Amino acid sequence: LVMKNEIDFFDYSYYTYLEKLATSSDINPNRLNVLAKDPDFNVRRAVAQNPKTLPETLTILAKDEHWIVRKAVANNRKTTTDVLDELSKDVDLNVYDAVAGNPSSSPTTLSFLANNERWLPRACVAANPSTSIDTLIILAKDKHWIVRRSIANNPHTPPEILVELSRDSNCEVRKAVSSNPRFSI
Repeated sequence: LVMKNEIDFFDYSYYTYLEKLATSSDINPNRLNVLAKDPDFNVRRAVAQNPKTLPETLTILAKDEHWIVRKAVANNRKTTTDVLDELSKDVDLNVYDAVAGNPSSSPTTLSFLANNERWLPRACVAANPSTSIDTLIILAKDKHWIVRRSIANNPHTPPEILVELSRDSNCEVRKAVSSNPRFSI
């Protein structure tokens, strides 16, 4: 006779095993395709996080019902710009913010996300190495110091913007500028 607690433990152990399998760096991408259809969203999230997951699989997972799976897709550097463009319109803010931080996002998508009223996606765009110079120029005047600090930390920020930020009213922004290798006095 099997007790209910033993069944719950087995289910938990089985899905934990599948989740670990989906995060393996040795896994075959075709096996990830199979795991992407698993009923447990944690397994699908693990597939979406795996750098070996094929772009076609990520495209399917981008439409997942669970925001945590879509966020993992938005964080994956192998996600195509088309999929990231779609995810930038996601209703869940966690997904939206993840797109803003993904270096695979297009400059057009990043420019769109830079106009958000919340400071977090603007800060993610400011730190993103794929953000266009035009967008960085606009964000360098942002009212929130964390956005300006993100630009100061971005290794692709032009020296002219860094000079401007070196005179910022916030000491954290100025400190970040002094740490940027592109800044010289």
